[in-house]
Amino acid sequence: MAERSRTTEATRRVIAVLEALGMAEAPLRLTEVARVAGMPVSTAHRLLGALDAAGLARRRVPSRTWVLGPQLFALGARRHAVATVRGHALPFLRRLAGEVAGTAQLGSLEGPLLSIDAQVTAPGLSEPPMREGEFVDAHAVALGRLLLAHLPEDRLVAMLGRRRLAAYTARTVTEAAGLRRALAVIRARGGSVAVEEEQFAAGFAAAAAPLPAPTGRVNHAIGVVVPLAAMRVSSERRLILRALQATAEELRRAILKT
Repeated sequence: MAERSRTTEATRRVIAVLEALGMAEAPLRLTEVARVAGMPVSTAHRLLGALDAAGLARRRVPSRTWVLGPQLFALGARRHAVATVRGHALPFLRRLAGEVAGTAQLGSLEGPLLSIDAQVTAPGLSEPPMREGEFVDAHAVALGRLLLAHLPEDRLVAMLGRRRLAAYTARTVTEAAGLRRALAVIRARGGSVAVEEEQFAAGFAAAAAPLPAPTGRVNHAIGVVVPLAAMRVSSERRLILRALQATAEELRRAILKT
């Protein structure tokens, strides 16, 4: 509980700094950021340094003042693109959730995290332990793995390194080398589908299919989450994957028409 409280306070301070910069009519000096954000100058200096490294804030060297960074505006544009894809995807996800008797999702990457951009569960069924609007570790879910598999190798190496990955169940792959082997399997299949069992939650299995852009880049994907027992039956598994891939292709074509 104490750790969560500290994390919440740190997040509040970051938001306070960004709001101070965003609401200002002119670039702010360090002391002005600290005053507006309501924190010590040393804390504001540390946070601005971290935000600068992430491209979310920028220091104007000649005047020693601070402004919002270009990455923040890029993120805003990206979220607009996500909202557009989500609008197209929702009716397809509703149909898909019913076809597989489970949950259908739309997702995109935010660094090493998967953003659950839309989620629909068939009526009368229990939802998986994730919600629309949440961010989860990409390595532990089929949607995230599929999108990671489509990343250029240099970005994947920079993102993963050799760090240990978070464990959600006894089956979660927690070593970067193990994840890279799983991604190699996805790539060997042409990057057309990813499947995982009990990596994120016990008793659940998931699969994902890409939504390639006209350029060939894969920024979005759709997926399904179903009870593990359904994925373990060969005939049901085939039906689930067939419905998923057919829906992905229909949605891709619908997006291209707009």
